Amino acid sequence: MKHSRSIPVVVSLVFCLGACSLMFGLGACSQGGSEPTDQQVARLTAEGVAHMEQRDLAGAMLRFKEAERLITPRTDHRAACRVLEYIAWLNAHSGELQLALIYFDYALPHSWATKDERLVIDVLIGKAHVLNELGETEHAFQVNQQAQALIAHADGSQQSTILKNVAYHQLLHDSIAEAEQNATKALALAADTASLGNAFALLSHIYQLTGNQQKLQQLLSRFNESNNTQVSYSRLRIQYEYYLGRGDYRNALEAYRLMQNVGDMMDRSHDQVQLLKVQDQYEREVSEHEKAEQKWWYTLAVIVLMNAVFLVVWWNSRQRHRRERAYQQQLRQLRQQMDEKLHTILRFAQEKAPAASLGEVVVSGSIEETKAGIDVLYDIVTGSNVSQFGKQQERQVLQVLARVNPPLARLLDDSPQPLTPKETFFCIMEHYGKSDAEKARSFCCSEQAIRSTKSRLGKKLDIATLRPA
Repeated sequence: MKHSRSIPVVVSLVFCLGACSLMFGLGACSQGGSEPTDQQVARLTAEGVAHMEQRDLAGAMLRFKEAERLITPRTDHRAACRVLEYIAWLNAHSGELQLALIYFDYALPHSWATKDERLVIDVLIGKAHVLNELGETEHAFQVNQQAQALIAHADGSQQSTILKNVAYHQLLHDSIAEAEQNATKALALAADTASLGNAFALLSHIYQLTGNQQKLQQLLSRFNESNNTQVSYSRLRIQYEYYLGRGDYRNALEAYRLMQNVGDMMDRSHDQVQLLKVQDQYEREVSEHEKAEQKWWYTLAVIVLMNAVFLVVWWNSRQRHRRERAYQQQLRQLRQQMDEKLHTILRFAQEKAPAASLGEVVVSGSIEETKAGIDVLYDIVTGSNVSQFGKQQERQVLQVLARVNPPLARLLDDSPQPLTPKETFFCIMEHYGKSDAEKARSFCCSEQAIRSTKSRLGKKLDIATLRPA
C-alpha cells in the first residue's frame, strides 16, 4: 500500500524534472552560444561594416539583422544605436523609406542614452533626409532644427548637412538669398563625399534657378576634375541642361552620355532587390524561430498544466479516501452508541416483558432518525427530562419501539383515540414500571398533573394493559 501511494509522487517528480530540463534546454538554445551578447553585437556590426565597404549590401543587411535580434534593454546603447542606424541607412538606400524611418525612430532613444551629441545628430540628420524623400518637408525641417540646436557639437560634415537642409527649406519658401548663403556655407564645410555632393547639387540648382550663369560656371569649373560621383553627376546634368538650352546639341549629347555612365555607376537596382530579399528572408526566419519558440513554451505550459491537474486529482482522491475512512469510523462509533443504548433499554424491559434479543432489532429509516429515536427511548427509560419532547420525538420513538417492543407499539397504535406526545411518553413510562413521582420528575411537573394526565388517558385506553403480565 505504501508503494502504491508513492507512485503519484514519483510521477509528479518526473514531470517536474522533464519541465525543468525543457526550460534549461530552451534557454540554452535561445542564448545561441556562450559568447556574451555585447561582444556578439559588436562582432556582427564589424562584419556588416566590412560587407558595406565591399559593396556587399545584402551580406551587410544579414549581419545587422542578426545583431538586431540580440539587442536587449541591457545592450550597450551605442552599439544598439549603430546597428539600428545601419539598418535604417540600408533601407533608405534600397528605397524602403517608411521602414528606414521606423528604424531611425528605434535608434533615436539609444542615441540620447549615450549622451553623445554627434551620434544624436547623425540619427536626426538621417531621419530628416528620409522625411524629405517622403515629401514631408515641414516635418523634416522640425527634425533638422533639433539637430541644429546641437550644431556646436557637430563635425564639419554634420554642420554641412544641417545647413544644406536649412537652405533647402528656405528655397522651398522662396528665401533664395538666405538659401544661397547657407548652401555656400554647407559646401565650404563639406568634409566627405556625401555632404560635398549634396551641397554642390543644391548650390548648382540655386544658381540655375536665379540665372546666375557666372557663378554657376565658376562652380562647375571648380569641380570639373572632382572624383566625387555625385558631384560629377550633378555637374554633367547641369552642363547637359545648359548646352541643350543654348542649342548646342553635340555637347549636350556628350554630356548626357557621360551622365548616363556616371548614373550606371550609381545604379542601385540590383542592390535594392538583394536587400529586400535578404530582409524578407531574415524576417521570415525570425518569425519561424519565434513560432518554434512559442511551440516549445506551449509544450512546457501543457506539461506543467498536466502535472498540476494530476497533482490536484491525486490530492482530491487522497482527501476523499481520508474523509471516507473518517465517515466509516464515525458510523462505527454511532452504531456502538446505539448498541449500548439498546442494551440499556432492553435491560429495563427484560423484567417486564419477554426478553428481546439485540440481534432481532432491525432498524429501518436513516441512521440519524434511528439514533434520535433510540436517544428519546433511552431518556424515557432512564428518567431523563422529556418535558420539551414533541411530535417529532414521538414519531422517532414509535419507529424504534416497533422493533424493540412490538406488543407495546401495537397497543399504542391500536388506541381508539389519537394520543398526544405526552400521553405516548406516559404510556411508555407506565409500561416500563415508572412511578408517578418518577414520571413527574421526567415531565418536570407535579404528581397531581401526572394523575390528571392518567385520568384523561384512561378514557382513551385501558391503562392496565400497559403493564406487562
